Amino acid sequence: MDLKARIAGLNAFLAEIYADGDMRLSRFLARIGIGEDDIEAIRRNHMEELAAGCIALLSQEPFKHDERSFRLISLRVGLDGMGTNA
Repeated sequence: MDLKARIAGLNAFLAEIYADGDMRLSRFLARIGIGEDDIEAIRRNHMEELAAGCIALLSQEPFKHDERSFRLISLRVGLDGMGTNA
């Protein structure tokens, strides 16, 4: 799966959830208290793990009883790494 497409999917998901077309994963991390230096280190060294962890968390918690909805949202925003199907 394409990492850039998965990150774009996470950014699209966050923008929808926060009703803020400007919300991105890095801004979300800053909002929860992660410092700029740590965000940059994550960006350089751990983006694949962060993306996989975020997507796994989304599939398990908010949609744990509704796998079909998660699959539809995943396809819609591109969490599968295949780009959006808007």
